[in-house]
Amino acid sequence: MLKIPYYQIEWLADFLNSIETNAKGNRMRNAFNDEILKPHYMRFQEYITELIELHSEKDEDGIMKQTEEKHPDYPDKFKVIFKDRDLFITDYNELAIENAIIKITEENEDIIVVIKKMILECDNKLSGQVADIYDQICLKLESLNI
Repeated sequence: MLKIPYYQIEWLADFLNSIETNAKGNRMRNAFNDEILKPHYMRFQEYITELIELHSEKDEDGIMKQTEEKHPDYPDKFKVIFKDRDLFITDYNELAIENAIIKITEENEDIIVVIKKMILECDNKLSGQVADIYDQICLKLESLNI
């Protein structure tokens, strides 16, 4: 079993895409991203949506209240008005560090073995927070008995 905090899933997918690899490595990377990481990432996004819904102010029709100001990261969306922004941030941070559980099965073991080797043998130059996340993931991969 491999545990990865939700906030690291997108980073891991992007990092894997930055690694040069052969044809088999590319197939395994695509399978890992699409079949293993993506469902966990989608679940994380659903949980975020639930948190926003839970913590947002609602109008008399039960619709989330929004500001007139556009969201900087999503130009087609407006900023939500929260009942208690600090409580939302606390709940979000708690969610972000929860682990996505990746079960190693007969069907996905070959994929995970290739990904493990790809990450552990990566020679990308890293620093700062990126290096910290990389080190955390390496430690988890090294502990796998596969």
